[in-house]
Amino acid sequence: MAATFGGLFIAALARGRRSHEHPLQLCALIKAGLLTADEAGWDSTPLPIPGRVQRLLYQARPAEYLRAVESLDCPRGGGPSYFMFKRYIKHWSPAADVRADLMTFAL
Repeated sequence: MAATFGGLFIAALARGRRSHEHPLQLCALIKAGLLTADEAGWDSTPLPIPGRVQRLLYQARPAEYLRAVESLDCPRGGGPSYFMFKRYIKHWSPAADVRADLMTFAL
């Protein structure tokens, strides 16, 4: 997936949960050269996965996963989107926090 979607996808995953040391992990990914600071600080906010889609994902059946993902309403013409379970969005690191983390860890 990383090869297909690139650094923005990796950065989106690494920005997910501050309480699980994700800011430190994100900085390590930059230091290792896997991501750029621009990718890490991508100015985006995750979109909530709708309940009907979440229920399909929770069934843990590969065929249902594909159906679930195909049913997501992706914004048109606005660039890449990142979907996240609604209960986790409050843990997302906004771009301003990522920039502060980069300064804290001297990157």
